[in-house]
Amino acid sequence: MCFKKFFDNPGSRRSVWKFGLLGGILEAVYCKLIVLLIIGTSAWGPRNVSPLAGMTLVLLVLVFSVAISGVLVLGYPAYLVSQKKFKEAIQALGITLAILFLVAIAVILLAPFIPNPFSTTN
Repeated sequence: MCFKKFFDNPGSRRSVWKFGLLGGILEAVYCKLIVLLIIGTSAWGPRNVSPLAGMTLVLLVLVFSVAISGVLVLGYPAYLVSQKKFKEAIQALGITLAILFLVAIAVILLAPFIPNPFSTTN
């Protein structure tokens, strides 16, 4: 019931902003976790994997990620649409996408300053 307290009045302006910010931040964190998972498995995972097994695993991670991302980005707007609050649903989705866009811009701008742990040059 923690979410019920967090979203005190579903569809209210404050609740829409809370979800938009939270959805965007959680989606960005989830993307970072998937990147860490992919980097981690390439570092310690098996070396001689058949192409069929490798592609299957990549597609399974992709499908799982799309499902999780769909819930994080579209879950609350879908709930608002079911409550006939179309304007609030579009606002929540727009805020979430704006946060993701800002995170992408920040990553692009900060990328030159982030060290590459896999670089072979010293």
